[in-house]
Amino acid sequence: MRAIHCLPAAGLVILLGCNNKIDFGPNEGYTGRDNSNYPVGSEDKTDWTSDEKWNKKELALFDDLGLELNGYQAGGVRRVTLYPNPVENMAVFSQDVTSSFSKKIKLVDKKYKVVLERDAEVASHDLALNTSALKLKKGATYRLYYVYYNGSILHYKGHGDIQMAN
Repeated sequence: MRAIHCLPAAGLVILLGCNNKIDFGPNEGYTGRDNSNYPVGSEDKTDWTSDEKWNKKELALFDDLGLELNGYQAGGVRRVTLYPNPVENMAVFSQDVTSSFSKKIKLVDKKYKVVLERDAEVASHDLALNTSALKLKKGATYRLYYVYYNGSILHYKGHGDIQMAN
């Protein structure tokens, strides 16, 4: 009988935590990359890949696009990375694409507060991010959300976690 009373309380704590704060995952919570974009250190298999479903806070970040973000993804994007990671002052957000798409990114802190937003047309261009201008907290982890689309067609969406160097 005691277990029945404990489970709902535990579930409530987990739900509240997930809705208000980002869970960056186990270990260090990010995928390490060096200055040449080679893997180093930790790997988070949920980073820099396609996300199937986003929660309400994640969806709200891209409300202005008017896309069904939890719907079908047409593809055409691969090898999404950010390097180096951890980041000191500059990072490169990179991807391979099969066609020209529009891309929207949002960098958020652990409470989903947007600290950087960018729109770009992308053929296969990398995007340099000057993190020193953002005055991000050293040692903190941030999340970069990305959406690739063409008009009303969602091609790819996902996230990756960024660790700021100490």
